[in-house]
Parts: sequence; structure tokens; C-alpha cells
Amino acid sequence: MDTSFFSPEAKAYIDQEVYRARAPGANAQNAQRNRAYGHALVPTGVTNATPLIILAAILSVRQSGVFQASVSMGLTGITATDSLSIAIGTQTAALGVMALATATQSGPGASSTNGSPAPPQPLNGVYVSNAAAGIVVTGGTNALIQFATGTQVAGTAATTFDFGWSGIIDNSLAGNAEVPFTRGNQVILTVTLTATHSATIVYAGSTVSLLELA
Repeated sequence: MDTSFFSPEAKAYIDQEVYRARAPGANAQNAQRNRAYGHALVPTGVTNATPLIILAAILSVRQSGVFQASVSMGLTGITATDSLSIAIGTQTAALGVMALATATQSGPGASSTNGSPAPPQPLNGVYVSNAAAGIVVTGGTNALIQFATGTQVAGTAATTFDFGWSGIIDNSLAGNAEVPFTRGNQVILTVTLTATHSATIVYAGSTVSLLELA
């Protein structure tokens, strides 16, 4: 098809629809390219007893709207009776609506839709907090807690705290049916740490990843 006389937006739409009509294997392969990840992440230190978003990953929804997510974290400087809790959350919004404050991008994220020409995908990537107030997210909707540790109290001889989690997530916590995130929207995965401690907690290194399933 000669698309030379179409507007750039129309050509991008036609390219995208042609791509979707290809063999399922091609779509599956492309979906696996929709990923954001970061490693050796060092957020700004936590504030006592205040829930703070310290890590985040953002992606545009390109295919299934169902994601594989993972988080790991190592902390040192823990002392006896320190208490910590971690919550993994999600929010979603139309492209370009969400905004982040006090955050530094520290890992890559897919920047195009279905391998076709598309508008820029703002924010896609992995972020760490760069201020004591943690990452501030605005514009997101349907906030969900996908996983939470509850309060963990350090033992008598404890000096470190290690955490790891991985799971498949969608846009609902209820029922037995999948509720995919809406294609074309963006999804943010947030990691919130609440810590009550008597010494300075140091991040030994954290990782976060978000991968859309085919």
C-alpha cells in the first residue's frame, strides 16, 4: 500500500495494524521486548516510619496487558527491633497523564508500540527516589497493592534485611478472570518501604523489572 500521501499519524496507525495482523509468533516475540529493568539501584535513604516509594518501573501496554514483575532488595545497617514493611503496588493512566517527582531514571524501558512508528512514550523505564520524601506519583488511577510483606521485626542479632518477590500482575485483585491493563495506557509498578529504625539504613543494591507477557 502506498502510504506516502497519509499524515504521519495515519501511517503509524496503518503500520501498527499491519503488524498486528502478522503471525502470532511475531506478536509474541515483540511483546517480550516490552520490558523495563534496573539493577544495582540505590534510592535515597528512608525516613522513619513514613511509607515512601523508593523504586518504580513504568511501561506502556502493548499486547496482553498482563505483566511479570520482580523486585529484590538488600539493606544493611539494620539493628535489633527495627521494623520494616514493603508493599508492591500498581497504578495506570492514559499515555502522558502520569508524572513523577523526586525521581531519577536508572534503567531502560521500551520506547515504541508494536515495533511501529509511534508517539514518544514518556517516562518508560526504571526510577529510584532522589529525595527523602520518596518518589511522588501523580495522575495514576486504580491504585492496587499487588503484594505486601506486613511488618517485619529484626531479630536480636540482625544487621541486614533481604527481600525478594516475583509475580504475575493485572489490573484487578478480585475474581478468577484476568483483568488486563488497557492497551495504549501506561502502568507503573511501585515499591514502597516503611521503616522504623534507630540507625542509618544503607541500600546494598536493589533490582526491579517489569515485562509484558505475550
